[in-house]
Amino acid sequence: MILWRNLVVGFFLVFGFGLTYSATARQPVHNDVYPYCNFFARDVCFGVAQGDELTMRVPSDFITYDFKLADGISGQIYSGSHANISGAPFAEQAFRCIDEGRRCDFASHWRSGIWLLHISKDGGQTEVRIPELGPGTFERAMKFLDGFRACETSSEMPVCGHQKAFGDLSALLASSPD
Repeated sequence: MILWRNLVVGFFLVFGFGLTYSATARQPVHNDVYPYCNFFARDVCFGVAQGDELTMRVPSDFITYDFKLADGISGQIYSGSHANISGAPFAEQAFRCIDEGRRCDFASHWRSGIWLLHISKDGGQTEVRIPELGPGTFERAMKFLDGFRACETSSEMPVCGHQKAFGDLSALLASSPD
């Protein structure tokens, strides 16, 4: 039925009979994690699903993404070389990691929020902050964060595999100093 409707509409549009047509997606918005990367930052890629919102800003030599997932979880992603981590509980270890040129992952969490930092071998930093989690949203936030993949730059293109950007999130958050 849909095929016939599209053929008829296409016929009228091609032959200029003045018909206008608009289609709207009838798929329900779901709170599932998008399993593929559709956004690529300097050192990570991540997926944003239907119904999620993402705003990208390039204020200088870094990029920030403000996100709001369909179920209300919101936060910010920073991608660059100078994340503002001076107030983080893991700041001392992170600065040491940057100085030594190692890949490191750090996490801090409290009852209502999560703060993650991924440092690549070349010093690139991806910071994710979810300042407030509502009741029952921790699992959904973990699924979203678990979808981040580590990337390396090869010539001019990012190469992203299946390696998780933040490693084992459960273990990382369990070792959080908070």
